[in-house]
Amino acid sequence: MRKCKFGEYDEKSKESIFKYATLLKDKSLLDLYPEEIKKLPEKSTDYKGKGDIGTMVEYLHFNYQPNSNAEPDFKDANLELKTTPLKVSN
Repeated sequence: MRKCKFGEYDEKSKESIFKYATLLKDKSLLDLYPEEIKKLPEKSTDYKGKGDIGTMVEYLHFNYQPNSNAEPDFKDANLELKTTPLKVSN
C-alpha cells in the first residue's frame, strides 16, 4: 500500500489505483494540493511541455517519483497513467 495525502492505494490493484484516481474528478491539482504546489520549483508548474500534468499527478497525487522508464507507471498492476489537461476558456 502506498500512503498519500488523501489515503492510500494498493499499487498491485487496478481497482484500488482507479478508486484513488477518482478523487481527482471535478477538481484541479491546485484545489487539492495548494501548499505542495507553492513549494515546487517554478519550472515544475509550467504546464507548456508535453506530459507535465501527468508528472504532477504522479508526484503529488500518487506520491511517487516520476521517471522515464519504459515500464508501466504501476508495474505490479500492469497499468499506465494517462492524463489530459483541460483549459477552460470564456
